Amino acid sequence: MNGESGLKILVVEDDLELRTFYQLALLEQGHAVNAVANGAEALEVISPEIDLVVTDLTMPIMPGQKLIAELRAKPEYREVPVLVVTEHPGDLKPELRTGRTVMLRKPFELEDFMRWVDAAARLAQARN
Repeated sequence: MNGESGLKILVVEDDLELRTFYQLALLEQGHAVNAVANGAEALEVISPEIDLVVTDLTMPIMPGQKLIAELRAKPEYREVPVLVVTEHPGDLKPELRTGRTVMLRKPFELEDFMRWVDAAARLAQARN
């Protein structure tokens, strides 16, 4: 990790350009980042040390909706903050819209994205 305040963040995004953008922006802020292309890959690499999951909803193999449901079904991930970045926020099922799941509509400004990451950092600190 690059800094004491840095988070361990899992980015789940099928669009390579956007996935790289998230990685670079988060690394620049001192966070440790692991990035994968879909929910199935995320479930393979996630660990209880993850402080934040950033995910798209619409992805091949396993969409974000299923990923969030899978995470919330496991006690060790029930409280992990999830930032959903999507063009269609209304697509997220109401039962998955918990206090630890926040939405950011695409397109967005980098400043808005980082503000949500900072909010997740506060949630992660409260969790630890």
